[in-house]
Amino acid sequence: MKAPRWAAVLGPAVALFAIGGQWYTARSAETRIVDAAHLALARHAAAYVAVVTPGTAGAGYDAPRLLSGANALATASFWPGELQVAYGQTPLTPDLLRLAPLPDSSVALLEQGVEGMIATHAGVRAAVVPFLDRDQWTLRGWVAAWDAVPGPGPPAHPRRRTLGARRLVGGAGGVADRGGRVRGPR
Repeated sequence: MKAPRWAAVLGPAVALFAIGGQWYTARSAETRIVDAAHLALARHAAAYVAVVTPGTAGAGYDAPRLLSGANALATASFWPGELQVAYGQTPLTPDLLRLAPLPDSSVALLEQGVEGMIATHAGVRAAVVPFLDRDQWTLRGWVAAWDAVPGPGPPAHPRRRTLGARRLVGGAGGVADRGGRVRGPR
């Protein structure tokens, strides 16, 4: 008995759509988790630098110790990723992504009290959080963290498996379309 043509086309199409949807959902969930991890690390770095740097008159920071503390954390063996600390628009650590100067729109968001944001620059997603003065009121700079989670995503073999599954489903649709017979010489 031969399957109707619509069933032969609709079945594999639904399977391909489901495989693609699962892959897209997994990638977007991974992106959200990595972004949340980078935001948390940037907040912790900002808090650490603020705590270990002695204050000056008013609500400022001792500049040489701020520079030393930021670089000590950025080069520490226990720090899982990359880190950039900026005081104003001046980077205190090497500007590996060339984030500085931060765009005026991003600085305005940080001044308005945004707890953090994700900035994409040179194909890298970096979490940027405000670096506030000692009274936690005035924006003094920003802290960015990225590349804390190893690897850019899943390794290549799951992608190959997904593509292989899509080919098998497509091939099954082709076989079902021909009524289960494979055409060719006998």
